[in-house]
Amino acid sequence: MIRWVRRLITWLVVIQAVAALAVRVAVLLLPDRGEEDSAEFERNAIGGGVRFDARSSSWRRGLVRAVLGGATVDLRGATPVEGGAVLTLLVALGGVEVVVPPDWSVILTRRGFAGDVLAPSESTADSGPVLSVRTAVYLGGVAIERQPVSAGAAGELPR
Repeated sequence: MIRWVRRLITWLVVIQAVAALAVRVAVLLLPDRGEEDSAEFERNAIGGGVRFDARSSSWRRGLVRAVLGGATVDLRGATPVEGGAVLTLLVALGGVEVVVPPDWSVILTRRGFAGDVLAPSESTADSGPVLSVRTAVYLGGVAIERQPVSAGAAGELPR
């Protein structure tokens, strides 16, 4: 019996070490790209958390990966290009929160299993900007919510 318990503990330690190494390698191989005012961005919440506030006046595309971590993406300061913008969310054992202005139309494409995507109704206005959100959620969650833009004294969005 003691021998079996020692083997189990050994395997659990090995699995944990391999997972920690995989997270380190993923962080090195998947760098963040784009700044807050860029037309395109990529953000990675791998084994931790990240917050990104988009401020581009011609935003086209974004990609967020959340693996064993969480991310908040605030799009209230961005203006999508004509024809709309695309946000891709890849989530595994993590979560992503996306905040959009109330006048944006949100079109959602869902994929995955054992995960959940909470989103507002797909359309609020026919003339507002269009955001296509593509999700692949595995054992995680995504929340998309509409919040008004309320500028602070310096013109910055609240954090």
